[in-house]
Amino acid sequence: MWDDKARATLAKTFLDALKDDVIPWRKCWSAAPVSFSTGKPYRGINNLTLSFVSGMKGYRDTRWLTFKQAQSNGWCVRKGERAIRVEYWHYYDKVTRKNIEWSEVRRIQREEPERMKDLCLAACTYNVFNAEQIDGIPLQQVSAASCDTAALMAQRDAFLQNLGVGLQEGGDQAFYSPRSDIITMPFMKSFTSDYGYLCTLLHEAGHATGHSSRLDRQISNTFGSADYAKEELRAEIASAFTAQALQLPYREADLADGLKNHTAYIQDWIAILENDPNELFAAIKDADKIADYLIDQGQLRELTQANRQAQPVGRIDFLVSTGQVGESLEYTDAGAFVSAVKEENYYGVPMVIIVYQDSAGSHMPTTFLQTLDPTPIGFHFEPYPDRVTVPERPEVEPELSDDYEMEL
Repeated sequence: MWDDKARATLAKTFLDALKDDVIPWRKCWSAAPVSFSTGKPYRGINNLTLSFVSGMKGYRDTRWLTFKQAQSNGWCVRKGERAIRVEYWHYYDKVTRKNIEWSEVRRIQREEPERMKDLCLAACTYNVFNAEQIDGIPLQQVSAASCDTAALMAQRDAFLQNLGVGLQEGGDQAFYSPRSDIITMPFMKSFTSDYGYLCTLLHEAGHATGHSSRLDRQISNTFGSADYAKEELRAEIASAFTAQALQLPYREADLADGLKNHTAYIQDWIAILENDPNELFAAIKDADKIADYLIDQGQLRELTQANRQAQPVGRIDFLVSTGQVGESLEYTDAGAFVSAVKEENYYGVPMVIIVYQDSAGSHMPTTFLQTLDPTPIGFHFEPYPDRVTVPERPEVEPELSDDYEMEL
């Protein structure tokens, strides 16, 4: 089994939180935690874990990095600070017996799809610290939640139409009917805020993804049964992930209302996790798929701040002795990109620097290139790369042996 000890600790932490009337995934409703090295938001279990820890510790900085990354930048992890474990998945080429970067996987998927059979997913773990646990790191420039709530409300009907789900308004209850494939929602005026309305709609739309024409989950469950509670868990975590990706602005009162609305399920969730802690990770995995489906099929991608954070800004092509590209690393955070270029250039690593630009020629600032000494072998602009879907993770996770006890 994958890292049973750390996962058991995490499951117990979430279970204890539920017993204290704290819903762990509510912590996902602030900005997503991001990897310092890539600038990309964490996903799935990493997102939920780091969001929860950030909420409990009061961290406002969303960046997480390893001890070595901090050290290489001349920063210092404060004495006594504890790391949090994250899972990282990568592809392994069974023919060359080498790990390969995700950028190379995307190239193979586009240009040599027949080679995908030679690749297999493997996993490793890293211990990361929040930037607020580190001395010397520059302050993060944090922007406010950027989702245009009014635009999202106006897009509601198009969102449901894109999903192929019907809508019926009225009454005082929100629910999804698998038989009719229709979401019933109280009128907007029944809610205390747009946020409450939208999160409820996302929750019910999450249930609708289980229809046989979509993600095809078992959703025709008897009210009060364990299976019913499991599906509620998936829809609730998916709603949190989607709200986080959209960066919906919220008030503390909205979170309090959410707790009241889910009090009836908390005891059921406690019973489920006490009986089988692995159910938490199965629910998170499904919730990640549900959130992606809602955003992509519902055509909400352009509204997500997370997507703008994940838009790549540039790439470093590392050259081997023959002058060919041996490895490529793509970056979505301009600061991390510039830092990596400067560090590799300082050590004389042969490389070509690529900065992405849109059709209008807009791109990140490139004045940092003038400070590089020696001059890199090459530099040029390229159009933003096409988005390519990476195959999902396997159902059975690889076995790793590593003794680590996560403290939250």
